[in-house]
Amino acid sequence: MDTLLINPVEILRVKDPPQFTALPFAILIDGLDECSGEDRQAELLSAIKRCILDRPNVPFRVFLASRPELAIRSALQPGGYLYEVTYHLQLSDKYNATADIRRYLWRRLREAGARSSDPRARFQSWPRESDINTLVSSASGQFIYAATVIKYVLNPRCSPYDRLATVLEWISDDKPKSSNPFPSIDLLYRNILKNAKDAYDAVNTNKDDFMLIIRSYQGISMRTEARSLALPKFNFLLDLDEGTHNLILSDLGSLITTYEDNPPKEYDFKQLGISFYHRSFQDYIEDESRSQEFYVSIQRVWGNLMSLCMDRTFRYPIETKQIAEHLQDKDHLTAARINECVNRWNKEPPVRGISDACLLQEFKSVWSQKNPGRLFEELEEPDPEIPLYDRFISFRL
Repeated sequence: MDTLLINPVEILRVKDPPQFTALPFAILIDGLDECSGEDRQAELLSAIKRCILDRPNVPFRVFLASRPELAIRSALQPGGYLYEVTYHLQLSDKYNATADIRRYLWRRLREAGARSSDPRARFQSWPRESDINTLVSSASGQFIYAATVIKYVLNPRCSPYDRLATVLEWISDDKPKSSNPFPSIDLLYRNILKNAKDAYDAVNTNKDDFMLIIRSYQGISMRTEARSLALPKFNFLLDLDEGTHNLILSDLGSLITTYEDNPPKEYDFKQLGISFYHRSFQDYIEDESRSQEFYVSIQRVWGNLMSLCMDRTFRYPIETKQIAEHLQDKDHLTAARINECVNRWNKEPPVRGISDACLLQEFKSVWSQKNPGRLFEELEEPDPEIPLYDRFISFRL
């Protein structure tokens, strides 16, 4: 923070006071709770205090918006290191966002109707007031619900009139009876996922597991060390057809966004990754009681990834003749071969970036702790009745 922000501003203050005073001095940080892990949240808060709040000559004022996670609550509560230097504005349960949600829905839907080529959406009577009332009621004060509905309705490939009708049909078919906001947003997420899954399954001839792919994309993207991997490489790693990510994500634009980074020098393609628009969707798919049939455990995700990595590793041409002359025991021979695979993988990974993603360490841990001969037999002669990831996980448990 000193290098990127404070020091350049201090240089400007000394060399060009008029330009310094013209700077916008407000720093807005939204979604602090979405930093990965409480340690990262605390680290950022500590850096803000040390670099900005503790220095009287630094002109910045910081606005933080966040859910009250433990690291944040601890810093703001009496005795916390931010308590004396911050003003904590708590949004109490008495705050009612209904009016704001209503205005937001009216404005965005009318704008969409004016731009649409569908004449039904261009009528001044669309959307109907009763439609807005239904959406506002289902939102239960949760702005993320309204924002997700708008993203879904505004899909450029479809008519906003038809997409809104679909959302209203979902609500009427399975209207939540609880005042808890979760059932409404869960219903919306479930139906968006179901529609996307049905569309993917209709064209997928390989019987790939839709949600396992989604969770695998998410799992790899969330690993900081793995962000050098692009979605096309994910497809290769997951043994999927080229372009699978386009099919998977085409109907999930209201929940998932893709981003591109400038390619590193060793790559000749753009880096394409994914992220979720809102933390609530991540919470939904990681909670089995909420996502139900769409739930895929992280253990299954990493088990599947590891088995696929092992499969790709064993495809390398490995010279074991000399090893075999000295090692007659099958388990020792297999362990030696796997060790050779690992060493080669470390130097020339089958997918660049896998070693950085800590999968190599996981791989070595698996074969060192389990019976390598039996594990290798399972992978070389798979039981067609039992999926590979199930067999692999059974070795890990």
